[in-house]
Amino acid sequence: MSGTAYRASSADGQNAGVAPAISINEGAHATVRASTILASQQYGIHASLGSTVTAEDVFIDATSRPESGDGVIVETGRVGALRCVIRGSADAAFVFRGGGSVVGESTIVDNALVLRIGGASLAQISSPPAGESEDVVFYPSEGARRSRGARRAVLHLRISCGSSSSA
Repeated sequence: MSGTAYRASSADGQNAGVAPAISINEGAHATVRASTILASQQYGIHASLGSTVTAEDVFIDATSRPESGDGVIVETGRVGALRCVIRGSADAAFVFRGGGSVVGESTIVDNALVLRIGGASLAQISSPPAGESEDVVFYPSEGARRSRGARRAVLHLRISCGSSSSA
């Protein structure tokens, strides 16, 4: 998928609404596998209103809108991202505003921000979660965990979107 963009949506030619590549809402479920999302003007993947998105082996590159060019945004939905690459986002690679999500064995590189989180606390984890969680969890691949002195950053943290006060 390439080049999703804002389009004139009214008689006067004004841009309105959103321009995500993939947006899943209102309790819907979607699976995106072995796909590339390139040059979306807004979000690569957007999950909200109780929706669930599973993304496996997905490459999201070059989201371009500075204030909302996020790779993946979760607003009261859930995302499971496995072996994904988020590169070149004009804003954050991941945005979490509620809902439990898991990001594992993924590469996050050359984004304006890695994470944008509202009201979350951070703590490290040592392995993938055993099941569904109300938290947002990042874990590295086994190979990344063993490699020392690698030039790329590997996230290894737990993000709780609840009212927990641990850090």
